[in-house]
Amino acid sequence: MYGQGRTDRGRTLLTRVPHLELAVPAYSLAWFPSGMVRGVLYLPVRYRTADALRQGSAVRSR
Repeated sequence: MYGQGRTDRGRTLLTRVPHLELAVPAYSLAWFPSGMVRGVLYLPVRYRTADALRQGSAVRSR
């Protein structure tokens, strides 16, 4: 299986987006790291949930 032996092994989409509702069982998901995903994760951006945005806790850039 792709990714075995790597530090990303065992991570799933739900570890990154825990409030996501899925149409498939969570145990059937696997984390497949890619260059694009790594690039997006290291962008100088803070991701917020919709609930956090509604509560006004979003960080605004100047």
